[in-house]
Amino acid sequence: MAQLISIDMSHNDIEYIRTNSFSNLSKLSHIKLATNNISSIDEKAFVNLSKLHLLDMQGNNLTHFKGSAFHNVCQVHILNLRENPIVSFSTQSEILSVLLLDKYQFCCNRPQGQKCIANTDWYSTCCELLPSTALQVLFPLVFTVLLLCNIITVICSIYQDKKRTGHNSLKLRKRILVI
Repeated sequence: MAQLISIDMSHNDIEYIRTNSFSNLSKLSHIKLATNNISSIDEKAFVNLSKLHLLDMQGNNLTHFKGSAFHNVCQVHILNLRENPIVSFSTQSEILSVLLLDKYQFCCNRPQGQKCIANTDWYSTCCELLPSTALQVLFPLVFTVLLLCNIITVICSIYQDKKRTGHNSLKLRKRILVI
């Protein structure tokens, strides 16, 4: 068993991957765990797999993926996490060559040289929304100034209503804030 190079455990209703699950299989280069019910992966689950080339975890129930699952792993060339309801993703970026995901947002912070393949929509780009540094600084600044102006306008309007009526009761009015 120690000489095993490839293992396919797809379609087995596996729910979790524990620490050291593959530690005695140091020659593994392909691990297929697709279409199970995996919802958690312990730290160091893929420990000492220095020859790991492909880890296929497509079609599971992973919501969080942490790089701490890889300990003493030199490089995972292909990591397939498609068809998982992932909401947070972090890993040691230097160990991945190709990352396959459903959500493009996790591709935005990848290091140069790492290929990330994900479904994209017209709104799912990282750099095209605010391509220049000037816009990246200016946009939040303008938004904050407009928000403050609207707040000041509402306060002044309430003060004027109070001053006009001559007493402390305020009339409730609908206000539309344009941001």
